[in-house]
Amino acid sequence: MLKLKRKAKLFVLAGVISAICLVTLYTFGAITAQSQRQSKQSTEAQPTPLPTVDYSALEPSSREELSIRRARSGRHNQRPLNVRELPPDIEQLPATNHFWWGLSSIPTNQSDVVIVGEVNAAHAYLSNDKTGVYSEFTVQVQQILKAPVGIGPTSIVAERLGGAVRFPSGRIIRYEIYNQGMPSVGRRYLLFLRRNNEGDDFSVLTGYELRNGRVVPLDNVEGLFTEYEDWSEAAFHNLVTTTIRREATIK
Repeated sequence: MLKLKRKAKLFVLAGVISAICLVTLYTFGAITAQSQRQSKQSTEAQPTPLPTVDYSALEPSSREELSIRRARSGRHNQRPLNVRELPPDIEQLPATNHFWWGLSSIPTNQSDVVIVGEVNAAHAYLSNDKTGVYSEFTVQVQQILKAPVGIGPTSIVAERLGGAVRFPSGRIIRYEIYNQGMPSVGRRYLLFLRRNNEGDDFSVLTGYELRNGRVVPLDNVEGLFTEYEDWSEAAFHNLVTTTIRREATIK
């Protein structure tokens, strides 16, 4: 009878210990999940910095620079971004632009130049008629994966539609394209570029950041560019170069 009572007590004690363990694990899991959510929310609450231009910025004094700037800015006249200062209680929403239509996730065949490089400067500019804003990125070329014969630039200027505008009141308004990202200074990218004859520069079709040996899509289009998210840099680099070689043999 005494043995039965001891077994019963041990059984109850084991049950209590198990319950305590379960509660502890549940609490730890809940705290961890909450911490991750807060971290994610904190990250999402901080928008990516955009190159900024003053609405009243003066044109370049150099005739050569002025000619280049007007050629590049002229491409962005009458843009749907509709740059203007909004009332204080209204924020500018990202514009819808189906930039990815017709693009593949690795648009080597649609690119004039494909490079790996580091962004070392970024500037925003207004269109000639001040209805649009675009950003230019100076990229130090580390590797050329595709380029026309005889062209081997060490530095490239690549642009994207959008940027931030500082108005005379001091207010800064962001103009962005929905799901389209902007390169950041100091980071490495594999970029797919289209050449612009007027202005002697390039436009970014899409790109992938190379961060700590992994791949991060520049553009957040689910099922397209996100297909290669978190790939290893080596595997992705190999896929791109293999694709370029295959396309070259077909031509």
